[in-house]
Amino acid sequence: MALLADAGWAFSFYCQKVVMGKMSPNAWWMPAILLMTEGNCQTLVGTPYSKIVGKPNAFWGDLYYPYYVDSYLFCWSGTD
Repeated sequence: MALLADAGWAFSFYCQKVVMGKMSPNAWWMPAILLMTEGNCQTLVGTPYSKIVGKPNAFWGDLYYPYYVDSYLFCWSGTD
């Protein structure tokens, strides 16, 4: 589960940086099917549906996935 959450965070990080213009959409480490190109995810990101409380969904993903990993590891360790 932690590996899936890490993958979710990486995709969320990628989306956030591409939307902000701080990263090229053609990142070498992103699988080709997930690249944000014209007519793909890039179109959706520009709509009002891609935001919650005025922030892009990728912003919230950047916060959620590390929290999820920490919670999973804390519960998995058996700590009460």
